[in-house]
Amino acid sequence: MINYCGQCDVPEGLSEVVHIYVNSAICIALKSNGTVVVWGDNYYGCRNVPAGLHDVVAVNFGSGGINAVKADGSVEVWGNVASFDDESLTGLSSVLTISTDVAIFRDGTLGYGYYAGGAKADADEISAALEGLNVLSGHYFAVDKAELLNPADGRPITTVGSQGGYRVQAGVANNYAGATPGLAIIQVRGGNGATSTGGGRVLGCVGLSGEIPVTGSTVSSDFTMPTGISGPAYVDVFVWDGWDTMVPRAKAKQGLSFSVTQ
Repeated sequence: MINYCGQCDVPEGLSEVVHIYVNSAICIALKSNGTVVVWGDNYYGCRNVPAGLHDVVAVNFGSGGINAVKADGSVEVWGNVASFDDESLTGLSSVLTISTDVAIFRDGTLGYGYYAGGAKADADEISAALEGLNVLSGHYFAVDKAELLNPADGRPITTVGSQGGYRVQAGVANNYAGATPGLAIIQVRGGNGATSTGGGRVLGCVGLSGEIPVTGSTVSSDFTMPTGISGPAYVDVFVWDGWDTMVPRAKAKQGLSFSVTQ
């Protein structure tokens, strides 16, 4: 390694290091007492560790500088470029760790730090792609959207008549490294006790299995409404790894509802 930034000049007496981050210009060491030591290049003030910083449990270097996660789940950021929105990370809570600019929360969900200005639109797109993923539960698929359509012309509808036909369509994003087998379950519920999160009578259910490409996939199925049903109906979309193990691989999508008319 070329020592052009002093990144090889380890501070004398440094000990009790439990984690270290190294790149071509800077080194960040996390000590067992929760303090942080930085050496190497001092661009944007990276070596200027905030006074009194303690209780740090994870450190990383991202687009906005150094990210330090504290034991209470809060985030400290310093050594950042002016265009980075500090509050996109420092405003977070319940953070487990940060990898580059992606925060992993204690419940396994993800958040993204971003630059201010026009690039925020790109960050919003990334955040939308991360929605529904859970790295602790093995969720590498995400259900993007669920729609109720007229099967005759594919147009959106909001009501279905008794014995009427309808189509449920959903997008499944694949955030895995390659095409991955998956099983999408589309279920419709209604009748007494039905709510957005469960209960009631199953009015229709289908499982659609196959390879989901990296670019994602659209799944859909046509249903016919049974007789004797009226009032609200609710749609559940699940993605499992397969019929044999039935391990959830995406956060359930249960936001779609519609009215059933007699």
